[in-house]
Amino acid sequence: MNFDVIVEPPAESDIRAAFQWYEEQVPSLGHEFLVSLRSCFGRLERTPAMYKYFQEPVRRANVDRFPFGVLYVIRDQSVFVLGVFHHKRNPSSWIRRARIWGRT
Repeated sequence: MNFDVIVEPPAESDIRAAFQWYEEQVPSLGHEFLVSLRSCFGRLERTPAMYKYFQEPVRRANVDRFPFGVLYVIRDQSVFVLGVFHHKRNPSSWIRRARIWGRT
């Protein structure tokens, strides 16, 4: 049984920003980032509980080839993607999103 992966609007903004940045660095690198991200989402569809908690109930999965983590929560049969963050980004923004979902 697969889970539904739902990308929340703030995470969509994170993805667009990363895509644009990679495309500005090297043409088509943004597309490679999206391919790796889709692969990560595929793992979340199949086995979302395999990743450790970042701050319960929020988990983090890493994106292959790129220094990004995907923050998400599992609710019923859905995976809600809260953010897609560069590993060197200030963790306070990660923590803020995790806390918001931790209250629901």
